[in-house]
Amino acid sequence: QANWRNLSWWLYRDIFVFARDHGIAMIALNAPREIVQKVARQGFAGLSSSDLLGLPPESTRPIRDDDVNFMTHYFPGHGRDGAAAYHLAEAQVLRNRVMAKGILRYLGRHPDSRLLVLTGGVHAWAKGGIPGELGGQPYKIIVPPIPGLEVGAGATAGADYLLD
Repeated sequence: QANWRNLSWWLYRDIFVFARDHGIAMIALNAPREIVQKVARQGFAGLSSSDLLGLPPESTRPIRDDDVNFMTHYFPGHGRDGAAAYHLAEAQVLRNRVMAKGILRYLGRHPDSRLLVLTGGVHAWAKGGIPGELGGQPYKIIVPPIPGLEVGAGATAGADYLLD
């Protein structure tokens, strides 16, 4: 719950309780908030060697211009150009990479299992999100009903299934 500071616990409570009551394993995938915030302010270059020890290898490899364009398009209020935009993109890509590595690590240890990942919409996008960091691992993107979300809106782009 500590890493979901902007989200109400009550939106997810039933999922967590269901998993607990049915013995379904749950794993945390997100990058440490302090490191993400540091990258958002200073970029990958601002990370210390001790910060890097807590991250999977290659998490801080250079990002692409496409990553910057994607993030500035979907987060226009966070700086449209310059270092602020680049650092925001680095922070979001870092989160995607860390979550993807956690997914791959889990599936490597449990090859016959399926994994359901709950994540924010932009992180679920095939291009610019976690799926792009999975290195060919098969996945499906399922978008649940969201009040006020219009089918065909940007938030549903790339979804394999839309639940109603």
